[in-house]
Order: sequence, then structure tokens, then C-alpha cells
Amino acid sequence: MKINILSSSEVKGGASRAANRLHRGLSQFDIDSSMTVRSKQTDDWRVLGPSLPLGKIYSDILSVIERVPTKMLRSTNDFMHSPAISSFLNARTINNLDADVINMHWICDGFLSIRTIGRIKKPMVWTLHDSWAFCGSEHHPNGINDFRYRQGYTSATRDPQEQGFDMDAWTYKRKIRHWKQKHQIISPSTWLADAVSKSQLMHDWPLKVIPNPLDTNTYKPVNKKFSREYLGLPQDKKLILFGALNYKSNTNKGFDLLKECLRVF
Repeated sequence: MKINILSSSEVKGGASRAANRLHRGLSQFDIDSSMTVRSKQTDDWRVLGPSLPLGKIYSDILSVIERVPTKMLRSTNDFMHSPAISSFLNARTINNLDADVINMHWICDGFLSIRTIGRIKKPMVWTLHDSWAFCGSEHHPNGINDFRYRQGYTSATRDPQEQGFDMDAWTYKRKIRHWKQKHQIISPSTWLADAVSKSQLMHDWPLKVIPNPLDTNTYKPVNKKFSREYLGLPQDKKLILFGALNYKSNTNKGFDLLKECLRVF
């Protein structure tokens, strides 16, 4: 079986790294895996991306175009917003890829448009890394009391503090118009899968929970006593390890909850 993984970037960002780890893991098990990206960072010949300067410039221009509509947005939601109006790849290119299955990952920032996604004819699996697929233009709901992705994007469900152009509703309606095929959804967590199942857009799409892969030759248990000595950590203390990108500014990472737990206990 030949699998092509679509990802906006090859290894830049958590979602892209997860996609690349999957690509390398499949290859280790003699599965014919390749990637198609907008931004290529390594010399892996199995990863297809712009190599000529003109292609890279075109890619950067599309990324800028994606940000233009967000300038009109007056939202209380501080998470990233993507209207997905531009597309580095067109559907014909994707449908002509030498692959039996397309595995789509994080595809915003000018890589794939909503219209292009709707025109993919090959068998496709979509691995989610945030909530954008079933929301409007926002990549995550605006807190626990934001139910627009469950109730629909109407003027009645909009936050009264938001003003001007409702880009979330506009993006959501385009998804409904173009996405007629219900592709297989993969969620790396039960938390995200629960949100998918409760969403108005994707509640009836096929859904499975499959955690992101890890290279167990690198990430594996070692002797705790030796590790603490090597890292200069106390032997008689309980330790909590927390790691995340943008953990202070992105409350979705849960660092605020960790601080509160440490304060209480």
C-alpha cells in the first residue's frame, strides 16, 4: 500500500512533527510512505515540496494571503484563525499522486483550501491536531462555554462582544457547501474525539482514536536512579514533567491548570 501524508510543514510545529514521525515509522515497517508539504526542512527524498525559489516565494505569498481576512476579525478568541481560501496544491495534483490512500494532517496557512479538500477523490483519512476541521475559522473553541461548533454558526450563537465580519460563520458555511464526502477522521486523543462527535459538522463522520506515534528506540524508560543522578535531580522527590509549545500564551495547553493544581496541593 502506498500512503501520501499531506502536511503544511515537514517538521516545523507539533502537528507536522507528529505527521513526520508517522511517515518515518511507516517507512521502517516497509510501508511505502511519502509526504507532500508546503514547507520542506530536511533532505528526505520521500518528502515532496517546493525546491525552486519561485515555488517557495509562491508558498510564502499564499501564507500572507491567508492572513488578510483575519485583519477584519474582531474576536475575543485569541487562538489562530484560518479562512483556508488559498491552496498551494490543487485537487488535480492530489488526485494524481502515486498513492492508494491520502492521510491529511494540519493543512492550513495556505497549503489547502476548503474547496480543494472537498475535491479530493482518492480514499482519504484525516488526522486532526486541533479543532479547526469542525469549527469555523478558529482552531479551537473560545473556552468551555463556546458551543458554536455544536449549535451552528448563526448571529444568535455569536459572542456579543465580537464585531464586524463574522469570518467564523463564513468559513463554516463554506465547509458545509464543499465537504460532501464524509472521510475517516482520526483523533489522537479521546478529548478531541469527544468534541468531534458533538460537533454539528462532523458528528456523523467515521471516527477512531489513534494516539500519535513515538519512536520507542528514542523515547523509552531507563533506570530512574541513574537518570536523576545524570540530570542532577533529587532522588527522594516526586517530579512532574510538563512540556508544550507556547504554553504560557496558549491556555489550551493546560499550563494554567497545572499551576492551579500545584497551588492547591
